[in-house]
Amino acid sequence: MLSRLYIEALLVDEEAADQVWELWSAGLISDEETASVGRKRIQTSPASPFYGYPAEVIAEWCGVSIATAKHYKAGRRKPPTPVLRLFRLYRDGKVLGKRWDQYKVVDEKLFGPDGRFVIEAHISHLAIVCQMLAEKNPDGYAALIKKSKSA
Repeated sequence: MLSRLYIEALLVDEEAADQVWELWSAGLISDEETASVGRKRIQTSPASPFYGYPAEVIAEWCGVSIATAKHYKAGRRKPPTPVLRLFRLYRDGKVLGKRWDQYKVVDEKLFGPDGRFVIEAHISHLAIVCQMLAEKNPDGYAALIKKSKSA
């Protein structure tokens, strides 16, 4: 019985499996008692929004403890709607990283730290403007690229 439970525990949590083995080999638990050890499985259905994400990432993104994230992931607790929305924003790449802390979005405009804004159309045309600049003024374009890399 121990070997089956040990293998099951290894598949779920290597540390828990080692603890089960140590307790059993020291004679502190019997074969029957091993049935209750290492049975906590964190299995997430592919239908779950948390599928494939470590509990640590879920906790960081959603502002919850790792224990709570594990409960969400295992389906033992139902996350509140705001938590699910926040998770989906991060998952779908709609939250900007720390390098963007000084930027903010207001009325679909992205405002920089200098107060100037850009809209989607500006970003769409940026590649064309860069190509035009590179063609008309290669030295100026090279200097711009060098400056942007150092920022």
